[in-house]
Amino acid sequence: ESLGGAPFIPADSHERALVPSLSLEAYTFPDGTTIEGTAETIAKSQDNQTEVNKKRNTIIESVFDPVLEKFGLARKDYLDGDLTEGSAEIIDTGSTGRYSNAPGDGDFDFMMKLDRKDITDSTKREQILNAFCDILGLSADAIQGGNIRAKHVSLPGLDEPVDIDITFAVKTNKVRYSTDVALKEFYASMTPEKKKEVVANVVFAKRFLKAAEAYKANRGKTPQGGLGGVGIENWVLQSGGSFLAAARDFMQVANECGDSFEAFKGKYAVFDYGQNHQGGEYDDFVVSNMSKEGYDKMRQALREYLAQIKT
Repeated sequence: ESLGGAPFIPADSHERALVPSLSLEAYTFPDGTTIEGTAETIAKSQDNQTEVNKKRNTIIESVFDPVLEKFGLARKDYLDGDLTEGSAEIIDTGSTGRYSNAPGDGDFDFMMKLDRKDITDSTKREQILNAFCDILGLSADAIQGGNIRAKHVSLPGLDEPVDIDITFAVKTNKVRYSTDVALKEFYASMTPEKKKEVVANVVFAKRFLKAAEAYKANRGKTPQGGLGGVGIENWVLQSGGSFLAAARDFMQVANECGDSFEAFKGKYAVFDYGQNHQGGEYDDFVVSNMSKEGYDKMRQALREYLAQIKT
């Protein structure tokens, strides 16, 4: 069975963690990946990559490195399952890590994985959190749920402020093929020109669903019951990289299910081809992120969009 030409392995299959890649050479693309509204994103793709690299390097060097040095921790920007104490894994898990962000977007999401003793020691963890706040010039309000949520931070060398989210977790050897790695493999399997088209479709989808207020997952301070950023990315990719194909696939099932979100959940899935960093699970973004309200908004927005492009 497959979704949009991408090889599919059930979310509850233990074999998924043993698959080094998803046979991405077989990944196919439907017609219609180039849609109105993506040309600007395609044109800015190289500039966006250069800008993202500059911002990420500045954040690593001016924010993370001083904290790591203060606590005697070595920095690793990859996962290798090595639980030897004394290092921290800093992973750019957001769309900036794959250059699938909207050009000019300064929103960075990092996962910082620490030794278990540092996470479970409340005093040590508080010291680390406070060290980040000191460097970023933040008040204690930036610490939410034991994580850092920094908005509009100005850093030396950057022309504009950035948003930096840092989520802390315990280093583990259970995450062998993470969500961000799976997505990077998808993009690595594409030609440079095709990748630009697909990323433009992802960006278009995110902007479209943000405007429909059906973007954010059903949690946090402003839940919307949407697929969430990474869920939307997987949604477009599982439909061959085409927003138009994804919209049509979604609405085909939504039209069958009508107002029943429970029925929709039973028939439609957006699978995570990698493991989440928190528990090592393979998510279904419809089940884990969406709500009835988000489903209704997304359904209405996509219905109107598809009706419009037919005229």
